[in-house]
Amino acid sequence: RDLKTCQAILTREVGEGVDASELLRKPSGWRGRSQQIYSLQKKIQELQARVPGSREEEHRSRIKDIEERRKQTQQELLGELDRSKGERDERVRQCAALKVRNKTLSDDLRALKAQLAFLVEKSRHDDELIARLEKTNSKSKSRSAPAERSRSSQSSKCAACRSNECAAEEEA
Repeated sequence: RDLKTCQAILTREVGEGVDASELLRKPSGWRGRSQQIYSLQKKIQELQARVPGSREEEHRSRIKDIEERRKQTQQELLGELDRSKGERDERVRQCAALKVRNKTLSDDLRALKAQLAFLVEKSRHDDELIARLEKTNSKSKSRSAPAERSRSSQSSKCAACRSNECAAEEEA
C-alpha cells in the first residue's frame, strides 16, 4: 500500500506517462512538474512587469466605453421598440375601425341595391300600367268620338241658335 501511495505521489510530481527508471538515468538537470509550474509563473510575472500598466488601464477604459455605448444603444432601441409597439397597436385599432366601417358600408350598399331593384321593378310595373291605361283611354276616345261629334255639333248649333236666334224658335 505504501508503494502505491509513493507511485501516485511520484506520478503527480513528474506527470503521467514518464518512466521513473528513465529519470534516474538522466543527469540532475531534470525538473519536476511543480518546479516547472513555479518557473512558468515567475516568467509570467516578469513579462507582466515589462508591459506598462497604462495599457491595461487603456483596455479597461475602452471596455468601459464600449459597455456604456452598448447600454445607451440598448436603451435607444428599447425606446424605439416601445414606440413601434404603440404605433402598431394604433394601426391595429385603425384597422379594426376600418373593418367595421367597411362592413357597415357594405350592408348599406346591399340595402340600397335591394331598394333600387324594388324601384326598378316598380317603375317597370308602372310603365306597363300606364301603357294599358293609355290603350284603354284611346279605345274609349275612339268609341266616344262619334257620339261626341254629334253632341258637339248639336251644342254648336244650339250656340248658333242662341246667337242668331234659332229658326226653330222663330217658326214657333
